Amino acid sequence: MSLIPWLTAAALAPLGPDCLFEAGEFARAQAGYQRLRLSEKQLWALLRQDHWQEAIVLGERVAPQTAEGEGLLALAYLRGGQPARALESARWAAERDPVAYWPKVALGTLASRWRGDHEAALLYLRQAVTINPRFPEGWLALLAATPDLTEARYAESRLLQLAPKGYPFRTQSSSLPSALFLAAFPGGQVFIPRGSPPEQQVLPLKRDLRGMLYVEVKLDGHSFRLLYDTGGGRHLVLTPSALERLKPTFVTSTVMTGVQGWSPARLFRAERLQLGSMELRSLVIESAPANLGGFDGLVGWRVLGELVQRIEPERGTLTLSKMPLALTRDARCLPLHLIQDQPVVGVECRPEGKREPVFLWSFLDTGSTDDFFSLRMGALLAPTGRHRTRLQSAVGLGKSQQQVELETLPVAFDVLSERGELLTSYTQATAASFLDKVLNPAMGFEHGLLLGMEFLSRFKCIELNPLQRQVRLVPQ
Repeated sequence: MSLIPWLTAAALAPLGPDCLFEAGEFARAQAGYQRLRLSEKQLWALLRQDHWQEAIVLGERVAPQTAEGEGLLALAYLRGGQPARALESARWAAERDPVAYWPKVALGTLASRWRGDHEAALLYLRQAVTINPRFPEGWLALLAATPDLTEARYAESRLLQLAPKGYPFRTQSSSLPSALFLAAFPGGQVFIPRGSPPEQQVLPLKRDLRGMLYVEVKLDGHSFRLLYDTGGGRHLVLTPSALERLKPTFVTSTVMTGVQGWSPARLFRAERLQLGSMELRSLVIESAPANLGGFDGLVGWRVLGELVQRIEPERGTLTLSKMPLALTRDARCLPLHLIQDQPVVGVECRPEGKREPVFLWSFLDTGSTDDFFSLRMGALLAPTGRHRTRLQSAVGLGKSQQQVELETLPVAFDVLSERGELLTSYTQATAASFLDKVLNPAMGFEHGLLLGMEFLSRFKCIELNPLQRQVRLVPQ
């Protein structure tokens, strides 16, 4: 019997959903899984497309389900900014099947990104990649969490084999984890005072005409103006012109990520930074796109170490201390979450004319002049009457975010603390596309609101306490 008709029929037959998934055609794979009623694989395909809302609806509709499916639902909850529900689902799944892969990934991501428990994160993620070394998600999470240089390089090599295009993790798969920094900077970085160490350091903090905060520093003998950026995490970044003046030692190439996108970058080493009466030795410096708003670079707030930081814009001071300082009784206290070293708070927005507020996660960013909702949150707050425009991103990391879509929201609203205390009020708002586009399932978090200097300037004191995980705001 001739095999030609059979081979021809096989060649012309449509690809199965598994083949489509392997080829990166996740939408078609999802449709195939849906026809076959394979809800677990459909959840995975939805997350690969970053359709976390649909994944949550599907996961809750078919629950209770397998341990693997419940682990994927936990990751969808994380992507939607619901860590408590994610933890509940992941724990249930891990108890039901101790050798299930996705619950381990979810628990490891929770431990690393939300609780700061690095030992637990490494335990879960190492178990995950042992259970199933064929999926890139576990290697990606392990790469971000491990302090071990050898393990980081191996995780990176496995990730690049499994996801050579970086999809859907292109903003992270080429980033260097902390372990690779330790190879070039084995002594670490520590701020020290020049002289006897006082309990408190008061540093000059200046403002430009736009109200942006910056510090004047000396870096290996050269003077620079650096934006003080609470959205900058532990990054110290210089523009190309500043690097040309400094001529630091080149270390390696990398990819730098931020709220506005990603950009190729280079890492350098410098020896000494002087800021007021403080000094930092052995520094990692990253290159940046040419435009950082007229500054020579930026210094992330976490570069200053595990200290309470009290920002007083009108007084022009940045106070570093080991303990919180005394504040007036009208100070508003909010729980602080550190998501990739960005200060995140939960707030409630109550649109005018509505009784029930909307809860959303917001991060405090002194590196932004304005406040922005995500487009998704903007549509929720103002279903009609929005006006959309597009502009070229002039400042920030522009490689992945060439254009930014903005929407004017014709809605007045109040911003409240989780306790229901009024923080401030707005007569209108703006939504921006970069809050929707830069995040992906691997990051496990959604910023619904960016609170920049427009918000922070309404307070005479902003105290960030990474030790006790607390933000205190003193109204004007």
